Amino acid sequence: MSSGSNSIQTQVYPDEKNRNGVLLSRAKLSLHSHQACSLIEGRRAGGDNPAITGLRGFARKTQLIWREASKGDPFADWWLIKLDEEIKSRRDYFREQIRAVDEKLNESSEFQGLPAVSPSPHEQDLSFGNTYAFLVARLLIDFDKLVCRIQTATNIGLMDSQERYSLIREAGSQMRSLLAFSNHYRSVDVHRKSSDFDEKLQEGIKHMGEMPNDVLNGSRRPAFDPAKRNVTSEAQDSSIHSA
Repeated sequence: MSSGSNSIQTQVYPDEKNRNGVLLSRAKLSLHSHQACSLIEGRRAGGDNPAITGLRGFARKTQLIWREASKGDPFADWWLIKLDEEIKSRRDYFREQIRAVDEKLNESSEFQGLPAVSPSPHEQDLSFGNTYAFLVARLLIDFDKLVCRIQTATNIGLMDSQERYSLIREAGSQMRSLLAFSNHYRSVDVHRKSSDFDEKLQEGIKHMGEMPNDVLNGSRRPAFDPAKRNVTSEAQDSSIHSA
C-alpha cells in the first residue's frame, strides 16, 4: 500500500463582510485496504469498464449542490436532505457489518483475530468546502475497517473465500453508489427569491421530480445546512491538488 502526503481540497470564499480571509477545515484520512484507497480517485470509463466516482469527484459535485443550497435553491436543499438519508443508511450498514465480523473474530477468548493493517497506510490530507464530503470520507474509513476485518477473518480460517468475496463486493457496491449519488443532480439555477422562480421550478420538476412542500417553502432543511449567501456573490471554485 503506498503512502503519501496527497491533498484533496475545495476552496471556500468568505462573504464580503468577513475580512479574515479564507477558512478551510482540514482532516487527515488514513486507509489500509486497496479497495478503500481506490475509491479516493475512482476510475475513468474505459473499454468495458464503467466510470467509478471517487471521493474526489463526489466532493467536487457536492460542492456545486452545497453552493446552490446556500443561495436558496430548493432542489439543492432537497438533494442534500436525500443525501442525509443515504449517508445514514450506509453508516448503519457498515456498523452492522463490522459488528457481525467482529463477533466472528472474537468468538473464542482463546483465539481472537486482530484486524489486518498495512505497514504503510495511505494518508490523505482533506480540506473540503462542504460538510458532506467529510461525512463520506468518514464512511470510507468504515468501509476500510470492514474490508480489513473480512480479510483477517478469511486469513485465519474463520470465513471462507466465497463469503469474503460476497461481503466485500456488497460493501463496495454500497460505497460506490453513495459516491455516485450526487452525479444525478441537475442544476437549474432556481432561487426562492428570484423573479423567474415559478418558471425555473417547473423546469426543475421535469428533471428531478416533485419535492415535499415543507422543503419547497424552506421550513425543512438539510441536517447540515449551508450558510445562506447573496445570490449575486462570487461563485465558489473547487480546486484539488496533490502535494
